[in-house]
Amino acid sequence: MAMGVAAAVLLGSGTAIAAPEQGSPPDPEAAPSSRPAAGPESRVMAGNRPVSGKNPQAGPAWTQVSGVWQVNTTETVLRNTVTDKDNDTANLTFEVYTTDAFGKPKTQVKLDDSQYGVLVSKFVPSGSTAEVKVAHGKLKPGVTYTFHTSAYDDSGLYETE
Repeated sequence: MAMGVAAAVLLGSGTAIAAPEQGSPPDPEAAPSSRPAAGPESRVMAGNRPVSGKNPQAGPAWTQVSGVWQVNTTETVLRNTVTDKDNDTANLTFEVYTTDAFGKPKTQVKLDDSQYGVLVSKFVPSGSTAEVKVAHGKLKPGVTYTFHTSAYDDSGLYETE
C-alpha cells in the first residue's frame, strides 16, 4: 500500500467539505481487505497479489515543490502505478486524508457518497498507471492532503502490504 509519499496542496479555488460522519478514520496501515471498497477478497491465488506502485502523484499539472505535489486547478487527478505478478489487470482504491502539522494522516476526506468515501480507478494492465479524478469541491484550497492506494486485481486478490 503506497502511503504518505505524496501530498497535494490545493492553491486554486474550491469549496469546503465536512468531515465524514462515521467515527474515526480507518487505520491507513490496516489491510485493504479490512475495508473492502473494490470487491470481495479471494484467497485462491494469494501468492499473486497486486501491488500499488511507489510513485503516487497528484495533478494534473504534476508539479512538485520540496517533495510535495502541488495542484492549482478545480479538478484534482490522483495517480499511481499498479503491478500484478501474474499480469492480471488491476485497479486502485484511492483514500485521501487531511494531515496534521507533522504530515501524518488525520481525517479521511469523503470523496464520494459511498459507505467508504473512496474512489476506485478503472482496471488497467499490470505495470500501468491507474488514476481517478476528484470532483471539484471535495478538496479545500490551502490544505495539505495525504493519499494512499490499495490494489485489487481481476482474479479477486487485494494488496496486503
